[in-house]
Amino acid sequence: MVQQQGLKMTEELIQRVEVVYILGLFLLGKHRKKVQRKLAELKLAAGLSDLFEQFIWKCRHNTRHRLRGHNAACECSPEVALKIQFLRLVHSFCDHSDYKHLLLSKNELIEVKRINSKAGDLALTTLDNVNKQLMCHGSKGLLTKIVEVMKKEPTTSTFRFWLARAVESYLRGDTSFCDQVFLMRRGLLQHVASNLVEHEIRHKEIIQSSFDLLGELIKFNIEAFKTFDKILNTQAKLDKFVATVNRNLVDSNMFIRSLILSLEHFTNREKYSYAEYAKKESKLLLYIGDFNRQLDYLYKLIKIISVQNLTQENVSCLNTTLVFLMFANRKKELPNYLQALRDEREDMLDVNGSSSVMRNFRDLLIFWQDHYLHKDKDCSALEKSSRISFLYWKQTVTTLVSEDKTELSAVINYIDPLPGDRTN
Repeated sequence: MVQQQGLKMTEELIQRVEVVYILGLFLLGKHRKKVQRKLAELKLAAGLSDLFEQFIWKCRHNTRHRLRGHNAACECSPEVALKIQFLRLVHSFCDHSDYKHLLLSKNELIEVKRINSKAGDLALTTLDNVNKQLMCHGSKGLLTKIVEVMKKEPTTSTFRFWLARAVESYLRGDTSFCDQVFLMRRGLLQHVASNLVEHEIRHKEIIQSSFDLLGELIKFNIEAFKTFDKILNTQAKLDKFVATVNRNLVDSNMFIRSLILSLEHFTNREKYSYAEYAKKESKLLLYIGDFNRQLDYLYKLIKIISVQNLTQENVSCLNTTLVFLMFANRKKELPNYLQALRDEREDMLDVNGSSSVMRNFRDLLIFWQDHYLHKDKDCSALEKSSRISFLYWKQTVTTLVSEDKTELSAVINYIDPLPGDRTN
């Protein structure tokens, strides 16, 4: 009898996994926006919030429902697979979605609106359009429930990556000050940053998802940077955090991008206090504002990738280098960066090493032009996340790949000819 009940429960779990997986597949197609709207109208957010209540998020070594030969943490077990597919579905439903605020409860939406009223130029204009009949029930919405579980999960938990990805997708797109502050009030920034500072995390996926989430939490948000200052309250903590960033550049590059975007945002704000804070007080912004350090990051990010090894994961490193250089271009300092990038690194390379770095960079930029020429979705995502018009992204790349030898902002002028190259 007990065995039959166990088999029935396992069968039900597997069916749930399949249903959630198929819904997630619909959200990955070219009709994603339509599917998001339809699922929202079918009260998916409220349903997922109710389903989440049924999950048990602590280790269960004696569970009767895992498959023979598999341990409780194995991703093949029905329970674990259901949770992972569930979080994937949340990620896809929220990703650049007009319906993400359905993951809140009605009371939480009121809180978000209050925060939004003080957000200035980062205020959202869509909160009054949220259909309250489609929202989560009770005092806590699904987003809060996910954050609460994440804060309790062990550092090495299988689920930390997926939990962080779900919350990051909620924040992704147009930077939302009210959503950032809402999550900060629930201790998320403190938790994720402290986790990186206080623990030696070795799982690449957890490091990447943590930095991606941190980048979305702090971008353009001066309150978030002030909170970060309190977390990095000793030189030892700052050094350890920076060392983790530098050891994992591919995984942390989105966080680095958020730093440089925020630095420029604060220093160009009308409020004098913002610029003063960025230039004199913020530990992270003072760190990223140093020219030599920016140059160091540019060099390392370019060295990490080539056209031959570009993947969905590391192509973001190229976009991060462009953010540095777009701001340099605005300030008419692009030739200074390119010259320094070429000259300052010669002692670290062989005779033609610096030329090969610049040649590699130009090849990457040509690839970038071809890639983004046919990717409307990717172009829109870049524009929203950076608050820089995609036209200026294209203009900067066009300048960099120019073959005009009189254009000091063209990379070609910083590439030494290879042996055998023709010279005019």
